[in-house]
Amino acid sequence: RQMSQNPSHILANHGVDEARAASEASKLAGGIDPNAAIPPHTCGALKCVCSPCVVPCTVLAVGCGSAECCGCGPLVRRRHKAWGCAFEVAVASLRTGAQMIGRSFGNLRMLTEPPLGVIPTWLPTLPDKVGVVANTACPGGGEWFFPATGPANGACPCCMTWPGDPQCDLPGSLAGKRVVLYFHGGAFCLCTSKTHRGLLMRVASTTGAVVLAVDYRKPPEHPWPTPVDDCVVAYRWLLSDQKVDPERVIFAGDSAGGGLVVAVMAAARAQGLPLPKGGVLWSPWVDLTDSYSGSWTTNQRFDFLPRDWAAKFAKAYAGRHPLAEVSPGNVKLQGLPPLLVEIGDCECLHDQVRAFVRRARAEGVQVDEHVSQGMVHVFPLFHPFAPAAPAVVTRAPGAIQGAIQGQSEAADERGDFGDPGGGRRPSLSAPREAFERMGRFMDALMGPQDRDSVV
Repeated sequence: RQMSQNPSHILANHGVDEARAASEASKLAGGIDPNAAIPPHTCGALKCVCSPCVVPCTVLAVGCGSAECCGCGPLVRRRHKAWGCAFEVAVASLRTGAQMIGRSFGNLRMLTEPPLGVIPTWLPTLPDKVGVVANTACPGGGEWFFPATGPANGACPCCMTWPGDPQCDLPGSLAGKRVVLYFHGGAFCLCTSKTHRGLLMRVASTTGAVVLAVDYRKPPEHPWPTPVDDCVVAYRWLLSDQKVDPERVIFAGDSAGGGLVVAVMAAARAQGLPLPKGGVLWSPWVDLTDSYSGSWTTNQRFDFLPRDWAAKFAKAYAGRHPLAEVSPGNVKLQGLPPLLVEIGDCECLHDQVRAFVRRARAEGVQVDEHVSQGMVHVFPLFHPFAPAAPAVVTRAPGAIQGAIQGQSEAADERGDFGDPGGGRRPSLSAPREAFERMGRFMDALMGPQDRDSVV
């Protein structure tokens, strides 16, 4: 009934049956049953059923030195040669916490939504001279992130504010500016812009763009297509109410938000809206039909995504619809703008993202794919634990533009816009390099950013 009332989603998911059949055929050809049961949730250490004890229990488990019982023990051995101690502890904390927490949405939301799920803007690891304000203008709530246009107001770090709020002079304040419409991750069901402040502040700082992160409604209360529709409404507001040129807009998202980048593009196209200039996908979740085969299993020892949670989130997002129908990777990709896709070779989504990139290229989409060795799911989130990017990661707009236009096929396949060395070297600075690549990607599409107005 819902599909019949919203023909845009029928058009957006053109080819679902073919994609589903091809996906299952490929898995069967490899000897893997796509309907195989996911192993039940087990924890060899502390079987937590409540949230208040998860944080201290995780801290204890990370340092307990029991390398096999619950997936921790970073102080005993490193899981990957590219990982430093701080990176190892950060990943292990997420892994053991995800394994031990009780299997209910309430437990996870207690940790990923206010008041606990908030990253303070005054943390010393966050970029300086970036303003953060609540979104009160655009439908959907969320927050704005913007480069400051002057010195800070206030001496106390917790009360400090920066001038440049784009909502102070609407309409017109966004004219000529780069705008990143960001869809946060969290398996469609969790998190808000406040959990992603560190990442979003660095996006604004690195690219010089104004970032609007929308808090779309989430499953299980609001299953598909509500999250997609909420994001389309925000995009329509930018174009219609604020007269923002779509040539100055980039969609970006991580994990489920990366999947929403593709889904929202397809839905916007089906509704007759002009598409944005491009899209940035960090570890996008594009195939909801499988959370068991391939890298979902082989990378469990590295990544922090539990398979049982993934299956539960996918069903919550789909509601009464088939998983293949709601999977972002099953929309018609032909005609979408250029995409920058970031993926780690140690994450569970590795195989499905590589398959998505191959399909996108086959349908004529210009894709810059970068595979970072030793990195886990949404590795840009770990930028506080990474050293500064090496000098090789600098902007070269001429070479970048050539890669975007397809003049350098080797650079496009490597996915690093002509940077020497490619994207397969192990590097702990990869989280910071991802932000630089995003900046170069935007420079290639929109021209170099004028930094004179950025403090």
